[in-house]
Amino acid sequence: MGAINLDGLLRIRVTRTGETSTLGRVIALMQSAEQASPPITRLLERHAARYLLLVLMIAASTWFLTQDAQAMLAVLVAACPCALVLSAPASSIAGLTVAARHGILIRGAAFLEELAEINAVVVDKTGTLTHGRLHLQSVAPYGDTVPDLLQTLAASLGATSNHPVSRAVSEIVSREAWLPLDNVREHQGLGVSASTPQGEAVLGRRELLAATLTDLPEAPEHDGPIVGLALDGRFLGWLLLADSLRSEAATAMAELRELGLNRQLLLTGDRQSVADRIAHQVGITDVVAGALPADKLEQVKRQIDSGYRPMVIGDGINDSLALKAGVVGVAMGAGGSDIAMSSADIVLIGSDLRRLGTCVRLSRRCRRTLAGQRIYRARLDAGDCRDGGFWLAWRFWRSLSPRCCITLVRCWCSAMREGYCGLKRS
Repeated sequence: MGAINLDGLLRIRVTRTGETSTLGRVIALMQSAEQASPPITRLLERHAARYLLLVLMIAASTWFLTQDAQAMLAVLVAACPCALVLSAPASSIAGLTVAARHGILIRGAAFLEELAEINAVVVDKTGTLTHGRLHLQSVAPYGDTVPDLLQTLAASLGATSNHPVSRAVSEIVSREAWLPLDNVREHQGLGVSASTPQGEAVLGRRELLAATLTDLPEAPEHDGPIVGLALDGRFLGWLLLADSLRSEAATAMAELRELGLNRQLLLTGDRQSVADRIAHQVGITDVVAGALPADKLEQVKRQIDSGYRPMVIGDGINDSLALKAGVVGVAMGAGGSDIAMSSADIVLIGSDLRRLGTCVRLSRRCRRTLAGQRIYRARLDAGDCRDGGFWLAWRFWRSLSPRCCITLVRCWCSAMREGYCGLKRS
């Protein structure tokens, strides 16, 4: 099926170029991840000069003691750390490949290594533990306020913000009913204010409304997000919204605790009662509610100052500062904001929280693989240098051992890519 335009005029507006599309960002992330040097590679490069000096000293000592040029050359050949140098980038690329197959985009091998060291989790609520698809449950007009006016004004202001609460409010009426607005101002984490044909309107949390109203009534009892609306200094009413917990959230948090991440902190800009309910359902005991972006950043810094190495998980603009401050920042890809994904070190494409455990297991598997390869190769190098120096080893083994090590590295990487190291291939 298709169509051919013969004499009509098409007006096409480009909203995203190829580089800024989702696919373009995914490709850019993978390219930057492959080009970045992991810490272990930088460590090897930093100590390469010292290692070279040590090898030359051992080779010179061999020549001095044996007066045998072949023995000296055997030491130089045996000490060449081919497999050791190859193991770090090879294992890292294999780990990044496995992560990508599981719907996890990691910006670089450095973050893959950092994941193995984390011991705490700082997680956002709306859009992370919950679906973030809020819906209007009910409205509570104040005084003689007409419900239709309350909903129309609220939807018009909500359409100017990308916050999950604002997006939900904007959908309570059709686009055609939205009012024209001027002087729109978004108060980060609090709400929105603008000039409307009816006057100056403010939509947002109680803290924002309290700054503009002298007489603000108490909000009704509701176990979910609540926003209020004011017009020209007069309170119009409350809008009560609801959200649902992700089905895998409790399982994912429990899995992280089994992996040793027992320090778990829930950070949210929502009310305390809502935060406590969600935290109880997923097994989190530490909760900070009513947190603005700066508060979230401060809480993450406190965790680091206390000796923890937190993994920060979020999805929105309000989480971007915290994502950047954490040891590792993880953004929810599906429905997450662009700034959150650009601030994060890891992006979960499908927003499946169970991938968090996969990230940690994969990073620890890579670390164990690298450690095993380094120890194995170091022992072989030491033995080959000793045997080569005193001419005790067979020539066949001296020529074969580096090839055996390189083959072992390739086998480890292939096993990781194909899912034989405790990670099911998806």
